[in-house]
Amino acid sequence: MEKFSLESIWNDTLAKPKRLPKERDYIYASEMGKPFYERWLSMKGTTPSNPLEARVLRKMATGLWFEDMIGYILEQIGILQEKQFEAKMPETKDLIAVSGRGDYIAGGISNWNEARERVKNAHFPEFVEEVSLKLVDYFEQKHPKGLMSIPYEIKSVNSQVFWAKKDYLEEAYPHHTLQLYTYLKALDLKGEKYPLGRLMYISKDDLTIKEMDINYPDERLEKVWNDDRQQMSDYWLKQEQPPLPDMIVFDKRGKINFQVNKIKYQIIGCYKDNWMVKWSQYLTEMTGFKTEDDWLDSLKPELKLKNDDIKEKYIFDHKLKEEK
Repeated sequence: MEKFSLESIWNDTLAKPKRLPKERDYIYASEMGKPFYERWLSMKGTTPSNPLEARVLRKMATGLWFEDMIGYILEQIGILQEKQFEAKMPETKDLIAVSGRGDYIAGGISNWNEARERVKNAHFPEFVEEVSLKLVDYFEQKHPKGLMSIPYEIKSVNSQVFWAKKDYLEEAYPHHTLQLYTYLKALDLKGEKYPLGRLMYISKDDLTIKEMDINYPDERLEKVWNDDRQQMSDYWLKQEQPPLPDMIVFDKRGKINFQVNKIKYQIIGCYKDNWMVKWSQYLTEMTGFKTEDDWLDSLKPELKLKNDDIKEKYIFDHKLKEEK
């Protein structure tokens, strides 16, 4: 009998990219709201200059694991209606297609006694079984006529981000909202109209969840979504390369902390590097820098000037005087 190990196969397998670049003439639903230049490169099948590191790929695999866990719980308690459902907005004369797969549609009514038995026989970890059984009890007692059917999109983030942005996660990640809105529009096109979809964020480190409802239709989101699709379609159909995204953006929740005469002040709203560029696999194509650190260093002088202007205006408006 020979000694064996799981380590190398496990780590190496999870570190392999699941989707290789290839040219396509449609937008992924998950790209809606992201920089047009980045989408252009991806749609052209451009090989990423900054491919995701092995650790990032394993983190993404972890996110899929959490997504599958939620789906399995929904299935065992009897309210999973669809999973990985196809959602496509077909091309028109002036618009390219948008395509994706939604995570889940959950709702309806279950035989709650059968659901309890399924949960007990599912070989769940103890805490997952406990949560599942409590959900069954809650739904049976509070919603005897059944549950509204709701399309779900599951996202996982690290706990630091989750707790820092818990109350505005859908605002912090606007492309997640547009991705879900794509699914709601595509379902509506098939004659399946849902009054709302739901983003579920999971904190990977402590399993806390936060649910955000996205109403459909929504006048503001409809305009944002249509404008986004139209603009990307114009670039693609004219074969006109989009402009580079802004490298520095204003963050209305960012903070500037400073002191005047030993008194501490804080300004809400400041300039920051564009996190969508920072996280992109095409960072070098968009910035001209080989590494994220080199690019961030190049932004420091301009960031300082912009945020110093904000600080000086605050000092002037509030009639504060700095010690010389």
